[in-house]
Amino acid sequence: LRKVEEARELAMRFTPIVPVYNALINGVCGECKIDKAFQLLDEMTGKGLEPNVITYTTIINAFSDTGDVELSLPILARMFVRGHSPNTHTFASLIKGFFSKGRLYEALDMWDRMIREGILPNMVVYNTLIHGLCRIGNMEKAVCVSNQMERSGCPPNVTYSSLIDGFAKAGDLVGASETWNKMINQGCHPNVVAYTCMVDVLCRNFMFGQAHCLIENMVRENCPPNAVTFNTFIKGICRGGRVDWAIKVFDEM
Repeated sequence: LRKVEEARELAMRFTPIVPVYNALINGVCGECKIDKAFQLLDEMTGKGLEPNVITYTTIINAFSDTGDVELSLPILARMFVRGHSPNTHTFASLIKGFFSKGRLYEALDMWDRMIREGILPNMVVYNTLIHGLCRIGNMEKAVCVSNQMERSGCPPNVTYSSLIDGFAKAGDLVGASETWNKMINQGCHPNVVAYTCMVDVLCRNFMFGQAHCLIENMVRENCPPNAVTFNTFIKGICRGGRVDWAIKVFDEM
């Protein structure tokens, strides 16, 4: 916070402009000092400076990150009153915030509101929505949005990992495998997250040999397994009663 205050003192020596205030607000929000952000917001308007969409979105995102997404709604209303249209980043922050509270209805309402405002979703918003749906286990809706994303021309590269993870947590080997194969057929190279999710779903279905082969394939494909991958595999084979194998894998890490 001291560095932010020093930056503020330096900025105040010159004629303050909106980008300077935006940078300061971003700094205090990054340190969870949202009350300071409001002080700077009031200071801006008091000096005749009009906050812009970046200003408001920064504060909305801070509320979403701290679990106080409800407090961002008055900021959204203030944007509209002052004639500012939210952008995709604004709505992505709101959707993320509501999903983090498990509030599906409000998250989808923000998505619908964005569409009504004529704002075309981009990769960030699509991925935020799909990730949130996967987290709460609504895989049917997640797949539907993923298909919509593809039709709109947005490559769902990052989305595949979220979908595989969602299917893995549900123990749905068929769904995870179909998504995996689709990802490969699209020419996307799985990252360590996608591999680890597949290891997880294979272990949940007691297919330990296939999971181990997948880990070996990671090395061949120059995508080395990390600690999470090994931990997932070890936990899986322990659940399957293969403690001896788990100890061997642990010793080889």
